[in-house]
Amino acid sequence: MKQILLLVFGIIFLIPMSLFAINISDDTAIEGTVINSEGLPIAGATVAVFIPGEDQPDSGTVTDESGEFTLPVSPDSYVLSISFISYDDYERNITVTEGEVINVGEVTLTEARADLDEVVIEAEPRSMEMQFDRRVYRADDDIDAFGGTALDMLDNIPSIESDFDGNLSLRGSDNVRVLINGRSSALLSGGTEALAAIPEESIERVEVITNPSARYQAEGDAGVINIVLKRNRVAGFNGSALGRLGLPNDSRGSLNLNFLSNNVNWFTNFGFRFRERPARGSRFQRFESADTSYTYDQSQDRVRDEIRGDGRIGAEIFIGETQTLTPSVFFRYRDRDNSTETLYRDMDLQGNMLREIFREDAENSNRTNVEFELAYDKEFEDENRRLQIDAKFDYQPEQESSDLFERNVLADDFLGQQRTDNREEITDLQFNADYVHPIGESVELEAGGRSSFRWVDNRYDLEEFSNGQWTSIDDFSSDFNYYQNVNAIYAIASTQLGDFSIQGGIRGEQTIIETEVELGGESSRRNYLDLFPSLFLGYEFNERNSVQASYSRRLSRPRFRNILPFSNFRDSRNIFTGNPGLDPVYSNSYELSYLRYWESGSASTTVYHRYRTGVVERITDVMDDGVTRRFPINLSTQKNWGAEFAISQDIWENFRVRTSLNYFTSDTDGTYEGEQFQRDATALFGRFRVQWSITDNLRVQSTFRYRGPRNTTQGRRAASHSVNSGISYELFDGDATLSLSGRDLFNTRGRDIIIDEPGFYSRDQYQWRTRSIRLNFVYRFSAFN
Repeated sequence: MKQILLLVFGIIFLIPMSLFAINISDDTAIEGTVINSEGLPIAGATVAVFIPGEDQPDSGTVTDESGEFTLPVSPDSYVLSISFISYDDYERNITVTEGEVINVGEVTLTEARADLDEVVIEAEPRSMEMQFDRRVYRADDDIDAFGGTALDMLDNIPSIESDFDGNLSLRGSDNVRVLINGRSSALLSGGTEALAAIPEESIERVEVITNPSARYQAEGDAGVINIVLKRNRVAGFNGSALGRLGLPNDSRGSLNLNFLSNNVNWFTNFGFRFRERPARGSRFQRFESADTSYTYDQSQDRVRDEIRGDGRIGAEIFIGETQTLTPSVFFRYRDRDNSTETLYRDMDLQGNMLREIFREDAENSNRTNVEFELAYDKEFEDENRRLQIDAKFDYQPEQESSDLFERNVLADDFLGQQRTDNREEITDLQFNADYVHPIGESVELEAGGRSSFRWVDNRYDLEEFSNGQWTSIDDFSSDFNYYQNVNAIYAIASTQLGDFSIQGGIRGEQTIIETEVELGGESSRRNYLDLFPSLFLGYEFNERNSVQASYSRRLSRPRFRNILPFSNFRDSRNIFTGNPGLDPVYSNSYELSYLRYWESGSASTTVYHRYRTGVVERITDVMDDGVTRRFPINLSTQKNWGAEFAISQDIWENFRVRTSLNYFTSDTDGTYEGEQFQRDATALFGRFRVQWSITDNLRVQSTFRYRGPRNTTQGRRAASHSVNSGISYELFDGDATLSLSGRDLFNTRGRDIIIDEPGFYSRDQYQWRTRSIRLNFVYRFSAFN
């Protein structure tokens, strides 16, 4: 079935691409050549025809590398207009009859003379802007993340936190939905760590939507992060190249190319990366019971080597002035080696050494990702009226294997050998349609639908070498099949009444989930229908002061890794198992925001409340053999209250500071196996950034981040902090940038979690990313500009 889908989607993808290879001709057209005063061709000049008296062009094109153009038109009388940057416009009246091809010959554009009496000063765009339902952050404002990845940039945005696995949280909640260009991407189906595959230089902006409207999928009760990629439509051939060297070893190169000619905008990008990610951690645990009491220390060193290559190629096909068809294909291959060394020191309560165990895990994994996408956009004569349709197919096979060894250090005795094999296939298919229809000047209607399908086949096997042969351990082996189908429709109405703005919407989603564990014959099927309303109210006091209130209902479906029975056996004493019976988490969110601008800065204040049911918590359980097992359950209800404050201020010319604080309280209450889990927690997140443009070409930036202590379901998490800094210099009249950046300069960022319960105490300290230094060079070029 999946192979058939791949073939069908590939054919659908190739049809529009092949149609482009056909030279489209028309018997009625205008043609000519555009040159400058020296007789050289001008590539990329805009050629358009207007009906006399009309403001909008009837048809248009751009000149090719030779300055030539052919513009198919309908028989009529037109005003022919030819324009190019820094040149005076050319216009002439022209009449075209049926079947006639008019050659206007060589059209010479003269360079425009600068008006010395008129000086225009453009202010630098704001690094953060507050829009109707979102905050927008520009990518080119972040030196720390320059030459990095999408994950690096998100890690520098207020309200967003990331952990060692690349998981993201928004205002302390980890049920975040990440979109790319407003759509879900199969690239992220294996987790948000895949954001490391998106280079920072390809990002135009990031939109943080803490209370999404009905337009967005209901998935992600903490909110939505939308990564908008750059769309280069500069005429001619242009692009950029990047190279990086880093410590620990982080080598990277990428090339982005774009060619716009006539009615096609071709784009491609490809790159490679090799990096080492050292990590280290320790754990102390104390067990006390009636018949036995002991403690153990655990230290762990881990190095992850990764080599990755990826590429994308596609074309924007402009069908007339109002329609665009965009087929594209994406490919990525990743090979990763993880080396983990763990030392266990078993002791009695007095600290006397009982034994010392060394465990080594050599893991290799490789993943392939192939994605086809076909998008169609249509704009209408009515301003803001638009139709968008797209389809996407993705296939991701992955194979992961590990060899594990254990020995008793004190006795110099080999204890055993194990190996794991994990094979996974993920297939995704998505269809989306969105339509916007304005009514008059103050009312706008939106409607759309979405269908998504996912098939996952995950086989995990653990074997032990005993008596000269390998034997499968059934308790840690599984063959897990997963199917999910989500169908949705939505409608939104919005209006502007003077200084008031109102938007209301409703979204309906049907979810079908089927799971099957072949070993043991366990299976389940869920089919549920939910409604998700949203409401936004805004009032603008003046151009510099506005306030907004909003409400939305959302859900968070179980993450695949949380329902997968087993994922790794790296630590034999601390095992994580999934729970296929997890239900979705539902939330109702309320926000009230105030935004104020002044000449040298801006400030925003938001208070919010979120009520969640079926909250997933990870419980730690101590087994009879002393092994701790962590697993997720729908444990509790949760009430969150919080306030967020952000300010950006120019202290003096070219020196800017930006700070943000997020303070919230959380009340969690639930019961598991007769035990009450109740938690009242407060937390504080803060960032402080300074940015100084020393000269027109030289900029420096430094960011301090703080994460306050916080109570967890079974214990508490300690505070953490870090400092990032960077410097960048523009070369070759701005065509190149050289930057040097350092992340976690004082090597202080990590996690420190304590669990303290009757008979059991644990402290887990881990640093997933050590201090790193990066040297980046980017060169931007344009052959015809």
